[in-house]
Amino acid sequence: GGDLRTEETYPVAETIRQAVDDARTVCRDRAGLDVVLEMQDGLPELNILPEHLKRVLGHLLGNACNFTNDGNITVRVSSSDGKAVELVVADTGKGVPPVELESIFKPFHQVETGDTLVDEVKGAGLGLALCRMVVEKLGGRVWARSEPGQGAAFHVVLPGERD
Repeated sequence: GGDLRTEETYPVAETIRQAVDDARTVCRDRAGLDVVLEMQDGLPELNILPEHLKRVLGHLLGNACNFTNDGNITVRVSSSDGKAVELVVADTGKGVPPVELESIFKPFHQVETGDTLVDEVKGAGLGLALCRMVVEKLGGRVWARSEPGQGAAFHVVLPGERD
């Protein structure tokens, strides 16, 4: 059972839009990256406080921004069943080696790509671990997919309304 789910439901579209707007400013200033939002219409409401949703998305976007030097970050939001909401944060960074895809969610893990200067990876140590903790307390799941050299995509599925 997720500890963070609420009795009431909240719309998600506006919250997601705000989180993306916030991240867009940061990413543009820091790395000259654009953040593109592709959101399905008529998304279901979730038993999730807007600030929790914002925090999860903020971590994923901050992380994508840290690891992407050029190109852009795309946020796709959809609901395949009209209940759960799926968020995908995809970047055009250097990608994550397949063996690292699970361990990046552990606290203080940093990806070793051999040519990475330690300074380049700012604050990735806790973001994804926290993100996973929050998502799981919300009853959801988060995982990463990546092709080295083609960027990474972080998937979050948040459960639909309580039955």
